[in-house]
Amino acid sequence: MNEKLNRFESALVEAISRTMEGMAFTDIEVLKDQEGIDVFDQFEGKNKMSELLDNSIMWAILPLINPLTGSILIEVKYDYGQLISQALFGFENGDTSEEIIFDALAESLNTICGCFIKALIPPDKEYEIGFPTTGKGEYPRNGNSGVTMYFNVGGNTMKAVILGDDFQTADTGDFINQEMIK
Repeated sequence: MNEKLNRFESALVEAISRTMEGMAFTDIEVLKDQEGIDVFDQFEGKNKMSELLDNSIMWAILPLINPLTGSILIEVKYDYGQLISQALFGFENGDTSEEIIFDALAESLNTICGCFIKALIPPDKEYEIGFPTTGKGEYPRNGNSGVTMYFNVGGNTMKAVILGDDFQTADTGDFINQEMIK
């Protein structure tokens, strides 16, 4: 794995850790083995178990616009989405609507992306992110490559993907290099 990729991964780990610890008061750890990862892998590929199971996955994606371009995607199971929304919005235990869960995922992802970019660019540089999109079921990646990481967040699994062949600068379209990041 190259140094640039390690910087992206480190920035993503830091961003998710800060966000989930700060907003949902939950510790995280990176999953490096198959335990917990199978929750998501069973939905990927052509042999989905069922439409019902596929719809239990909820996702949010947010484009990074400037100075880096790309996208970050997070996926969680419905039950964990409920817990996130309860932690963020102060709901009591019980069912929350899909709309509320989508709002909680979008808000979490906004914070994750801000922390991610801040970890990669100089402190005096401004950045721009787009608006999050949410949905359920398998996210249609349309052949986009990416770096996928899995996290144990308070006993629940979160999948995070940095989408794109590589991050590019918004102004020139050149691939990012080590001089552009801290």
